[in-house]
Amino acid sequence: MADLLADPAFTAPGDGPSLTVTCEIVAAAGTVLVEALRVVTADAGQPTSDSTTVYYADTSGAFVTTSDTLISDDGLRTLLRLVVQSLKVRAGALQPDMVQSVDEFPLDQLRALFAHFSFAPDGSLVVHLPTDFSTPELDRLAAAGTDRPDPFFVTVPTSVATGLLTEPGTQVQSVLASGAPLTLPAAPWRGTENVDCALFACVAVTFDDGPGYHTTDVLDALDARRAAATFFLQGVNVGRHTDEVARMQAEGHEIGNHTWNHPDLTKLTDPEIADQLARTSQAIQDASGRRPSTFRPPYGAVDPRVLAQTDLPAILWTIDTNDWQLPDDETLLDRAVEQPKPGAIILLHDVHENTARMTPAILDGLLGRGYTLVTVQQLLGGRVPAAHTTTSHG
Repeated sequence: MADLLADPAFTAPGDGPSLTVTCEIVAAAGTVLVEALRVVTADAGQPTSDSTTVYYADTSGAFVTTSDTLISDDGLRTLLRLVVQSLKVRAGALQPDMVQSVDEFPLDQLRALFAHFSFAPDGSLVVHLPTDFSTPELDRLAAAGTDRPDPFFVTVPTSVATGLLTEPGTQVQSVLASGAPLTLPAAPWRGTENVDCALFACVAVTFDDGPGYHTTDVLDALDARRAAATFFLQGVNVGRHTDEVARMQAEGHEIGNHTWNHPDLTKLTDPEIADQLARTSQAIQDASGRRPSTFRPPYGAVDPRVLAQTDLPAILWTIDTNDWQLPDDETLLDRAVEQPKPGAIILLHDVHENTARMTPAILDGLLGRGYTLVTVQQLLGGRVPAAHTTTSHG
């Protein structure tokens, strides 16, 4: 435990109270995944509690349970008898059978005693007993000078172990003993998930002006990292790259309206503004099957008159990388990775080669800082802003 508390990767530095949580995969086969969740609390570097709970999960979602549900009540009593017998044999007792009735031991006590066990690859049950485990008859042996092994394990053969288990326990035993490769269901696209950005540090990466010839590379980079993004598309480009638009929609990304051909909307007449946005929304719907629910005004040029011509809310940005100026790689990384704070909306352009080439490094940098990469709508709590409003931050 001291090593765990001293490791800055697990415990924050300082002399105040700390909570350290680690998760270790201890076994996996077929559809069963076994994880040990350890929770350690400390104050001024000194541990105040240390508990480990082992979870057994079916990867298809059929069940998630803990070890205390895998051994039946009768199985616990039989296990007690087997453990006492094993200890007495090791102590050289002439009569190794348990004398005291197992019914005298409360089930809650037995569950606590046998809380730490695992299944060996052959299906046998390996029980790790606490060093202070004892019964009255074992106490008498201890008084005679019998040494207690530490740590103490009792292995119950497969054929016997099966009879100790509940139905979920036999299922877990069987799957783990099969040695089958772990199978995991396909994860949903990040952009389709319910992400609590009040809990996770979220940022929204957005790409303007596409789709273009480099958009596929950007989509590939997002797919490889299970990251979501928002694409604000120019209507004039949509018809040239319908496959990319359909892929954005299929892979859970958010698609927004970026006008037909990128004019400064504040310099157009009211009918021209409405036409720029309406034509683009229709093109996006034709290509993706879904009408956009937000727009981004080119150059960030928006005013009340522009907002009055559409029911789409305007989405601006927090971080402007100015990638269209083709900065060097280090500068682009600094702007896109180091400057954002939780809730940031990051502006990039998928039509530029340098941005597409640097997208993997940008995504890796943000993920490496602990950010969850979500769509704008996810960043805003799953809600679309009200019509005739402008948003620049989550």
